[in-house]
Amino acid sequence: MRKKTILAVLTACMMLFTLIPSASFAATERKELKSKVPVSAGIDEDYAEQLKQLALEWLDELYIESIQAKENYCADIWKEIQTSYKGMMESIASMSEEDLYVLLVDEEGGLGNDFNLLSMLGEMTWVRSTKQDLPGLKTSYQKEIEKQYKTYKASMYSDYYWDRIQDGRYVGLKLINGAQNFRTAISGYLTAMNAMENSYTREDLQDLRMQANADIKQYVNLGLDPARYTAYDWKRLTAIRDRAVREINAAEMMEEIVQIYMQAGKDYTAITSIEFPMEEYPILTELDKKLDRYVNSLDENLYTDQALEKIEEIYWIASDDLMYAESRAEAQTIYDKAISKMKAVPTKKKEIAAFKKKVPKIKSVKAVNSTTLKITWKKVSGANGYVVYKASSKKGKYKKVKTVKKGTKMNNTRLKKGKKYYYKVRAYKTVDKKKYYSKYSKVKKGIPVMR
Repeated sequence: MRKKTILAVLTACMMLFTLIPSASFAATERKELKSKVPVSAGIDEDYAEQLKQLALEWLDELYIESIQAKENYCADIWKEIQTSYKGMMESIASMSEEDLYVLLVDEEGGLGNDFNLLSMLGEMTWVRSTKQDLPGLKTSYQKEIEKQYKTYKASMYSDYYWDRIQDGRYVGLKLINGAQNFRTAISGYLTAMNAMENSYTREDLQDLRMQANADIKQYVNLGLDPARYTAYDWKRLTAIRDRAVREINAAEMMEEIVQIYMQAGKDYTAITSIEFPMEEYPILTELDKKLDRYVNSLDENLYTDQALEKIEEIYWIASDDLMYAESRAEAQTIYDKAISKMKAVPTKKKEIAAFKKKVPKIKSVKAVNSTTLKITWKKVSGANGYVVYKASSKKGKYKKVKTVKKGTKMNNTRLKKGKKYYYKVRAYKTVDKKKYYSKYSKVKKGIPVMR
C-alpha cells in the first residue's frame, strides 16, 4: 500500500497540462528556472518511458493535424512545421531521463517552444477549418479570455501565480488587439489561456506540499533504521528532512517545491544508497491491510445502507490519512481511531432500537389563514419520513393527517375558522422495506384565523 508519490502526482498533472495548448510566455514576464532540475532516484525507466511516449504521441497528433491542413499554410510556415517536428522527434528519442523531465516540466507546466509552435499551428488548423475571418477570430478570443478570467479569484492564488495570470491575460490581449495575422492572434490567445489554466491555486500547492513532506518524513522516520548509521550520518539525514520540509512549506511555486523535493531525494540517496522515495513502508502496508481485513469481515446484512456508507467513509479517510502518516505512532493512532469509529457504527438492531427512542419536536403550529394551519417540526436524524396526526382536543382521538416523506413541514387545509386543533408527529425509518416508528412528539395546538 503506497499513496502516489509526488512524482506520480506530477505525472498526472503533466498528462493533463500537456494536452492543453501551451504558449510561449514573454521572458520578461517570468522568473527563469535553473537550467537543470536535480533528479534523484525515483524517476525510473518506466516513468521516463511513459513521459517519452506521451510526448511522441502528442507530437504526432499535432503534426497529423498540420498535414491535414497543409494547403492552408504558406511555404514558410509549413517548412517551420516540418523542421520543428523532425527536430523534436530526434531530440525526444535521444533524451536522457533527466533532460526529458526538465523539458516536460517547464515553468509554464507546458512543453517548451517547439511544442508551443506546434500547439499554435494545431490551433490554426481549427481556425482554418471553421473558416473564421481575422476580426471575428480576434473578437471570439477576447471574449473567451475575459470569460475565463472572470472565473479566477486573487484569493485562490499566491502572489506569483496571480501575477502570472494577470500578466498572461495582459500580454495575450495585447497581442490579439494588435494582430495583423492569424498567427499572432493565436499566439496571444494561447499565451493568455496557458497562463490561466497552468497556474496553481493555493490549494493545489498545499496538496503538493503535503505529499512532498509526507514522502520526505516517511523516508527518514519510517523507512530508515537509525542503528545502521553513525550519529554523524543520522544527524545529516534528519537535517536534510527538516530543511526540506521548512523550505517546501515556504515555497510559493510548484517548481520550487519539486526542486526542493528532488534535491532532498538526491541528498538522501547519496548518504544511504536507498532509493527515494520508497515504494512501501511495512507498518503502513500492514495497517492498511488490517483495515481491509476488518471491513471485509463485517456482515453487510447486519447494517443499513446508511451505516455501510458511514463505515466506508471512515475506511477511506483512514486509508488516505495513513499515506500521510509521518511516524509509527501517528500511523497506529490513525488505525486505532478508525477501528473504534467503525465499531461504533450501530447494526440494524441497535439502530432501530435507538431510533424508536427518539422523540420528535414540533416547532410551531401557525395560522396561514382562516382555514389553514402550518405545522413545522425539527428534523430527526436517520428518519426517512414523518407522520402528522390531528385531534380536536388534547386528549382526544388522533387521526393521521398526512405522511411527509421530504421536509419538516406541512399545511393542514379545510379547517374551521376559530376552532382549536391539536397535533403530534412521529418519525419513521425504513429498514429492509419495513417501517419502524419513533415516539410521538409532545402535542401542540393551533387556531386557524385570518392573519
